Amino acid sequence: MGAMQKTAIIIPCYNEENRLDSKKFYENSTRNPEVHFIFMNDGSTDKTEEILDALCRKNPTRMRQVTLQKNVGKAEAIRKGFLSAFEQNFERIGYWDADLATPLDIIPKFCEIMDYTGKNIVMGARVRLLGRNIQRRAIRGQKCTTGAEKQGQPVRHLAANRGNGPDSHRQLRRQPLL
Repeated sequence: MGAMQKTAIIIPCYNEENRLDSKKFYENSTRNPEVHFIFMNDGSTDKTEEILDALCRKNPTRMRQVTLQKNVGKAEAIRKGFLSAFEQNFERIGYWDADLATPLDIIPKFCEIMDYTGKNIVMGARVRLLGRNIQRRAIRGQKCTTGAEKQGQPVRHLAANRGNGPDSHRQLRRQPLL
């Protein structure tokens, strides 16, 4: 195994032709040498693959694309991205939405929190703050809550229990996320 790399960010992409801001990803890859982007093209049927090819060629040491031939869903695409990152010996691995609903400049702040606290997981959520317009679909939250209630746990505990502890990457490898 090679030297430990710092941070891999998995970007699940499905038909992102009109949403992917290539310029922001490229600029971030040149400004932050510790961050590597792994774009998971989840069976897109538009021009996402061509856009990602062109983007990754601009900075191949910091960005690469993995193409899944058929759409497997966001959770499975992220899981496969994690598996790919595990093989490359990254110190930290996370994922980010391709639409950049959360700006890329937050990634170093998350890394600082992990380094400072020694925690294995850092999660963020979009919250309503003065001056921000966050569009949410009501059905999305209802599905999450219902699923959590069936498990007998609040949503925040379900998310926090995944990946807890030094062997968390082994749990991800065993079974797909459903």
